[in-house]
Amino acid sequence: MISMLALIAITDCAVVCAQSDATVQPTRGKYMGQSWHIDADHLLWWQGKPYVRYGFTGNGDVDRFMNKGFTQFNAYPSEELWVFSKDPAKNRQAIQEVDTFTDLLQEKGATYYAGLNLLWPWRGSGKIAEEDMVGCVFRKVWDVTELSKKEDAIELEFISEIPLEVNRQNVQVYLFDFAAEQYEDISEKLKDYQTAEKTIEESASERYRATTHRLKFGPMRLPNSGGLRVTVLVRMALPTVPGMYPGSFPALWKSGIQQYYRNGLQQFRAAYRKPGLRGMKFGDEINTHRVSLTHMGLHVDFTRDAIALSVYRKWLGRRFGTIARLNDALVAGYESFEDIPWHICIYPFLEDESEGRSNGLSRALFGLYKSAEQFEMIDRLQEEFRVWFYGHWLACYARMAKEAIGDVPVFVTSAGITGDAEGYLQIHRHAMLEGIEGLIRNHYAWVGRDAHGRLSTFAAGSKMRFPLETVTTLLDSIQQECGSAKTYFANEFGHPQRGGDDFVDDFGLGSAFSFPSKEELRNFLLVLIENGCKGFNMFKMNPNVPAAQKEVEWFSQLKPEIVQKTIETTEYRKLIRITAEEAISIARKHTKLSRWLEKHPKAKATAAFNEHYCVWIIEFIEDDSGIGFASVSMDGQVLESETR
Repeated sequence: MISMLALIAITDCAVVCAQSDATVQPTRGKYMGQSWHIDADHLLWWQGKPYVRYGFTGNGDVDRFMNKGFTQFNAYPSEELWVFSKDPAKNRQAIQEVDTFTDLLQEKGATYYAGLNLLWPWRGSGKIAEEDMVGCVFRKVWDVTELSKKEDAIELEFISEIPLEVNRQNVQVYLFDFAAEQYEDISEKLKDYQTAEKTIEESASERYRATTHRLKFGPMRLPNSGGLRVTVLVRMALPTVPGMYPGSFPALWKSGIQQYYRNGLQQFRAAYRKPGLRGMKFGDEINTHRVSLTHMGLHVDFTRDAIALSVYRKWLGRRFGTIARLNDALVAGYESFEDIPWHICIYPFLEDESEGRSNGLSRALFGLYKSAEQFEMIDRLQEEFRVWFYGHWLACYARMAKEAIGDVPVFVTSAGITGDAEGYLQIHRHAMLEGIEGLIRNHYAWVGRDAHGRLSTFAAGSKMRFPLETVTTLLDSIQQECGSAKTYFANEFGHPQRGGDDFVDDFGLGSAFSFPSKEELRNFLLVLIENGCKGFNMFKMNPNVPAAQKEVEWFSQLKPEIVQKTIETTEYRKLIRITAEEAISIARKHTKLSRWLEKHPKAKATAAFNEHYCVWIIEFIEDDSGIGFASVSMDGQVLESETR
């Protein structure tokens, strides 16, 4: 385990001040005779003047708020009238409301950003056709060793968020005998599959609907074995992509989804395309975590998706160049890229088993893979493709919006997640590499002093610091890779009143995210500026409500200082990154470890990045067993080591 002292060091020791890469070329555009550009320091300019977004997530009374210095607003359709309604009259009303609002902004001399993700079909809207749904598979594993030698009817149960209706023809069940290193398909022995709705309460304010699934098998005699497991796969089609949160993210690559989106762009073209438009955004938070083949739960299934599977094969072709190189990497014998399948894992990994050698894959392959290394390579390639694929299509939808509305910056949004931005912004990274100009990262936190006395932000009610320097570091790496400047702002920010299980969400309509003082608000904004943020929308969905007025006044008073500071700041806190290979080399040269390794000349080392603590975890392995580990910070310091 990593000690608390080490954690304090980890979160701060790798932070330095650095300037943005001066060789990055500005990103430029022209819209309705107005020119804009983004400079290498992430600042957006319109008509030769800095454009610092400063306002609210929702819209206040235009006259009143412009009198307070807020001149930037948001244009998007009503969810009730557009997203969730199939009534043409209500749809027309939604368009008219936006058109009237942007006319008013134009008359008053205000500017605005327009919403894009409301123009694709959402989950629960009833607007996603069956052929445009996403192929998915739910994977669940049980250890049934205790039933060894018994001959009886077996019942298994699990709870999930997959639909109540399950087609029995889409359920596959496999029994694995680790002692005999054999497995068999026992799907035909499944006699009954029942589902029932269930409400899950995670906390006082969080509850969601789930489904209880009960599988009943006919009598069968299980082998006399010291290790029996059952894997169940349930295939289905869902309206949105699994493993994406918290927004509604449909299969953007499907033709029906694209046509719906293009139609929406055309219908809102006149309402959006006015001189005051300054940007367009996929405003809902779009994030994913690593989804390994070993994980239980929902996985995307591209095995029967002709579009996705074809793109996957072409992606592999670009990645490896020749089929021979791919075969070398996978220890395979494919004759062409067209032969490569999308893998669905039936291997019975349990929830508490980690990826790689430690999960026992190397000792019991069941003929499913040639080696643990082959499985790990397949797992890594499919995960890398999945993340690239989603980012690629977001960039495609940004281009569609520019073609229909005009050439203004497009933004893609992330939730305010803890840990290294490299871990949770990979979809955004690929989208920006392919042309999206801006990142939105929402941020809800408390302000405090870190171990070195600097102002930083922390998860509400905890000592967990947000390493915001990793966001700007990632933006700079994207700029350097594509050669074009990118910008970054917070579309939602706030101060949660309570954290943990006591967290309360009033959806920006009350005081659940209110700052306790003007000074606290100021310090929060200064931390964001120090970490490269170039715009700020306070999370008030209705800033007109009485509960918001104190903060509205503070925010208004702070505007001159904060905007000027944002424009002037060109040096940001950055993270010095080292690679996995460098981390292993540093660990091997450590005094204690180097002496110990002399006694273990055959020891191999693997490196895995821990996103939560922002460290490399180096594991030393000999004869498929872990014999030691070290944690290495991102600036190359060995924080802890242990040998066995």
